[in-house]
Amino acid sequence: MRLRSLAFAAAVLAAAVVLGQGKPLDHSVYDGWRSIRTWSMSDDGKWIGFQEAPQEGDADLFLKTIDGKTEIKIELGGSQRFTSDGKFAVLTVSPKKEDLDKAKKDKVKPADQPKKSLVVVDLASGEQTVKESQEDS
Repeated sequence: MRLRSLAFAAAVLAAAVVLGQGKPLDHSVYDGWRSIRTWSMSDDGKWIGFQEAPQEGDADLFLKTIDGKTEIKIELGGSQRFTSDGKFAVLTVSPKKEDLDKAKKDKVKPADQPKKSLVVVDLASGEQTVKESQEDS
């Protein structure tokens, strides 16, 4: 009986050691998890667009065909809309979080801080045209 108890205790201890070797879940791990924030679909149903973002940090925007054959990734992409004919996507691109944080830390005037840009994406070619920067939005 004593041998069984000793074997059971050794097995529990071994399991605790093996399971305890993984990185513990804390806020630094949680902050890196990516989730879908916004999404939209073209009127013709051929394209979807969605923003994938960590809890803290810079997001990416993906434009994908429903059949999965074409994917366009726009780093720092934000909200998006498709034109009614489904040929273009119009979206915002934000400055990098670290650039905004640095500007705020350096007390740069709001008018001189990095701004969002408006981007038009030709879905047939993937060509991106950057339009004038937006004011605060």
